[in-house]
Amino acid sequence: MATKRKVDTWKTKKWYKLIAPPSFNEKELGETPANSPKTLENRTIKITLGEITEKRAQQYVGLFFKVNRITGEHAYTEIVGHELQRGYVGRQTRRMKSIVQAIFEVKTKDKKTVEVQVVCLAKGSMNDNQEKNVRKTLVETVTAEAKKKNFEEFFQEIVFGKLSTEVFTKVKKLFPISRVEIKKSRLKSEK
Repeated sequence: MATKRKVDTWKTKKWYKLIAPPSFNEKELGETPANSPKTLENRTIKITLGEITEKRAQQYVGLFFKVNRITGEHAYTEIVGHELQRGYVGRQTRRMKSIVQAIFEVKTKDKKTVEVQVVCLAKGSMNDNQEKNVRKTLVETVTAEAKKKNFEEFFQEIVFGKLSTEVFTKVKKLFPISRVEIKKSRLKSEK
């Protein structure tokens, strides 16, 4: 009785270089194996901002890229979201008294819908009315900024902290706060 020879599927895979979008200078993000280009399409990878910028201080920001086009052995990606590491947010919140969170959707200038989660850390305890006003200001400021920019510009401002600074300057007029962070963002649709 003849036995069938098993084919090692790992050896049949081909390695593709993952390339960041132009907003990240088309930097090489790494390599990934795939049986065919079809299995590579829409694959999502996570990499830290520190790995892209080579700055250790930015390791707490995780970026999500999705493969949208394959040319030869290069897999080009687009940015689809970000998330701050849980430990980073936890270290910030332990020292503070009040936390105000807002999760909402915004539309960018180029009609893309982005779900955003904003966290505001206050120095003292807030009453319900103060918390309501702070949350309203968070939402209004982020929504207004999103309307002015296309998705790539908006995302750059989120990741590099410019949007957090803008929100911070508006909210600190309402209540003494120590920090505002865009904790998470995710591209929902392209309509």
